[in-house]
Amino acid sequence: ELSAFTKAVSGVLDGRLSAAQVEHMHHEILVAPYEGAAELISTLQCGGMRVGLLSNTCTAHWKVLEHYDAIAAVAPELRFLSFELGMAKPAEAIFSRVEELSGYRGSEIVFVDDGVEHVAAARAHGWRARQVEHAREGMDAVAEALSELGVVVD
Repeated sequence: ELSAFTKAVSGVLDGRLSAAQVEHMHHEILVAPYEGAAELISTLQCGGMRVGLLSNTCTAHWKVLEHYDAIAAVAPELRFLSFELGMAKPAEAIFSRVEELSGYRGSEIVFVDDGVEHVAAARAHGWRARQVEHAREGMDAVAEALSELGVVVD
C-alpha cells in the first residue's frame, strides 16, 4: 500500500523526488504527540465524557500513533480511522458511519479538528464543532474550543 503510494507520488512529481524520499517524508509527518493531550483526555473522561477519535490516517502512521498515550486512552470502539472505514473526512458518509458505530446522534457529538473543511462538514452533519490550529503549543486551544462548545474542562 505505502510502496504503491510513494511510487505514484514520485511519478506525479516526474521523479524529482524518488519513492524512497517520498516515503521518508511520509514518515516524518509524525513529529511527536501533542503535549498535554493524554492529560486532557483523562480529565474529560474523569468528568464522565466519552472521548472518541476520528482520524484521516493510514496503516503506516497508525502503527506509530496507536502507541501515543492520548490515543491509547481512547476506547478502541471509539477509534474511527479512515483507512479502516474506507472513507475520509470531509466526506459526509464518514460522519454518518461514526454516528452509526458509536451510537451517538450528531447533536451529541463534540468535534475539534484542525481542518476547516472537516469542521464545516461536521457542522453540516449536526455535530458541534470547532476548528483548532494544527500548529499549537499544548492543549490550551483545544480546551478553549471545548469550553466554547459547552464542555466543562476542569
